Amino acid sequence: IVTATHGAYVIQHPDIMISLATGQFTEDDEAKLPNVLEAYGGRFGSVEEMVRWFGRHAFAFYDGYAWIDFLRHYDAAIGPRYHGVAFAVQARRPGMVVHIDNRTRELSATTGIKSIAATDFKNVSVDEALKMVKWSQDEGLAFDENRRMRADGLAQFLIENNLAASDRLLSLA
Repeated sequence: IVTATHGAYVIQHPDIMISLATGQFTEDDEAKLPNVLEAYGGRFGSVEEMVRWFGRHAFAFYDGYAWIDFLRHYDAAIGPRYHGVAFAVQARRPGMVVHIDNRTRELSATTGIKSIAATDFKNVSVDEALKMVKWSQDEGLAFDENRRMRADGLAQFLIENNLAASDRLLSLA
């Protein structure tokens, strides 16, 4: 999908992947590259090709605000890491989590962010994925209402327990 859409591949973990995204390799990292190449199941013909692809398409962020700002340059986000997709939504871009476990599926459902099981996403074409990630107006309104209700619940909890609710939380609620 990244190659077909000239998109970005945002890396959060593990360290070897961050090294690929930043191009900063230690000797230990270089020793791991053949294993990473194998994990990508033939998508790249060589370690050199893989490193070149990552150099063109992969990014790692150390600051949430910079990451959100970066995501504003793209149309949508699809990925297995909930917080990366949630950042896209904060950047006012539609997102879809490709969940690999129940925790991520439940977090997506609770916050109203679209998700699909990785097993169901495995054979989805690029065009299908791009259609799936788009949010209808009704989905956007449902997300906003869910967010408002959750903010209201948290604000009420804080107030009832004599804790200060921030102005930002109160404005969401």
